[in-house]
Amino acid sequence: MQSIAAGLPKPGDVIHVDYRPKAAASPASHVDQDDSQPPTAASAPKPIKLLQWNIERGYQLKRIIQQLREIDADVISLQEVDIGCERSGSQDIGGLIAAALGLNYLFICEFEELRSELRDERSQGGGVHGNAILTKFDISSWSVIEHSHHPIQWDLDPDDQWHPLAAKEPRRGRRLTLAADINTPQGLLQVYCCHLEVRAHAHALLREQEEEEMGLSVSSQYHAMLFQAQFL
Repeated sequence: MQSIAAGLPKPGDVIHVDYRPKAAASPASHVDQDDSQPPTAASAPKPIKLLQWNIERGYQLKRIIQQLREIDADVISLQEVDIGCERSGSQDIGGLIAAALGLNYLFICEFEELRSELRDERSQGGGVHGNAILTKFDISSWSVIEHSHHPIQWDLDPDDQWHPLAAKEPRRGRRLTLAADINTPQGLLQVYCCHLEVRAHAHALLREQEEEEMGLSVSSQYHAMLFQAQFL
């Protein structure tokens, strides 16, 4: 197995690139309204459109960009974003999307996707993998939230993995949550983006029970994408 290529981010690293045209940067900032006058339809701020999408490593990049352009969301949360992986053409998937749409861009690296003979062509690594937040607005700050529990220990050797995906797609890293404060016309919007193995913990507990007691087994696997936003 080959480790991460030089120059790529490592698990826990955040990339920030603003792909907005200079004239479009800071398209609208929060302005205090005159409370003495009732709001009108013309003066009311436009609703903020939020979108969450697991893009499955960017296999269909052109269609993804086309769909996102048609939806025209103000804030986008993407999961399963590749950089430099052979399976997705060794491209910077998130960066290409943000550049094509002219958006402010944050990427959190969760995993080094190791190149391995255990992987097939559709899953071959060689790069990194994570999640992203894209927006039309300014990003005033961001942070990485460490998870207190990790149902899947991705750093284990493939022979020691109980989880079938971890056994055939070796990687190094961990799940993380990317948090960002975004300046919108309605005020400061706090956004959280992450990718979770929802049933993995229950799967692990049942596996322990299988070994100790009853012979139960669960083969289902389910991933959930979390996109939470709140005004401060």
